[in-house]
Amino acid sequence: MALSSLAVGTTLHAVYAADGEYYPAEVVAIKKKGQRPVKVHYKGFDASFDAFVSLDQLKNKSLGLTGKPTAAAAKAAAKAAESTVDYSGLERGHKFQVKADDGKYYLAEVVTVSKSKGNAAPVKVHWVGYTADSDVWVGADSIRSKALTAQDSVGEGVRFNQSSNMTLGYWKIRGLAQAPRVLMTYADMKFENKMFAQTPAPRPVPERLCKGHPFPDMQAYDDSKKCWFDVKFDVMGDYHSPNLPFLIDGDVKLSETNAILRYIGRKAAAKGGRLGSLMGGTPQEVANN
Repeated sequence: MALSSLAVGTTLHAVYAADGEYYPAEVVAIKKKGQRPVKVHYKGFDASFDAFVSLDQLKNKSLGLTGKPTAAAAKAAAKAAESTVDYSGLERGHKFQVKADDGKYYLAEVVTVSKSKGNAAPVKVHWVGYTADSDVWVGADSIRSKALTAQDSVGEGVRFNQSSNMTLGYWKIRGLAQAPRVLMTYADMKFENKMFAQTPAPRPVPERLCKGHPFPDMQAYDDSKKCWFDVKFDVMGDYHSPNLPFLIDGDVKLSETNAILRYIGRKAAAKGGRLGSLMGGTPQEVANN
């Protein structure tokens, strides 16, 4: 909303700085510049309460002024958000990562958990390696821990927001795909666990072969892996590195375990999965993951 739309005498609602609430007011002066260019007079109060306010501290529907949430509204929103968090998994001595005042995460342990309802910071933590004088109370937004879970309105765990069919491919063994499988399962992601089974080696093992190499020759060994090598370009298309393990998520194609793990973590955190409290969002938080 442009400042030019306001005029002296305009009636609206303005924030009173002392309590952060909105009151009926009237514009009495306008400055062309400044963070608080509008001077208002609060109706029913004398001129000593007149004050300059910013545009986001004004409400007037016809002028498109919506104002920012009041302190009470912000507190209510914070209370509602906190009420959806289950702290029951946090016990005394439990260690986890907690965000400090510098925006970085450090190792801390639970001292106690307040049971008071509506408490925005119910967990008292002790920074490992520091004295008790540094203990602080924190809320869910500062905690990274698997023991901390979110709940929806019916008290069930928040589930991953699935928007595409995901396929994780690897040999028919645990190997390098086991970590992504476990992480995707923990994040409540639905995915196809596609496994490529090698042709079994001949039995009995030929005597002339060294122990640990059950195929009669390298050609037989290579032939045993045709289940993947004959189809990998059909599966991965023009992807530059069609290796195992691979992950296909809609138009996204990835290979290599670490790249897949990072992708799973970022996606789950962005879409409200159970990894949301473990993965950072800001560049500083991402660097600490």
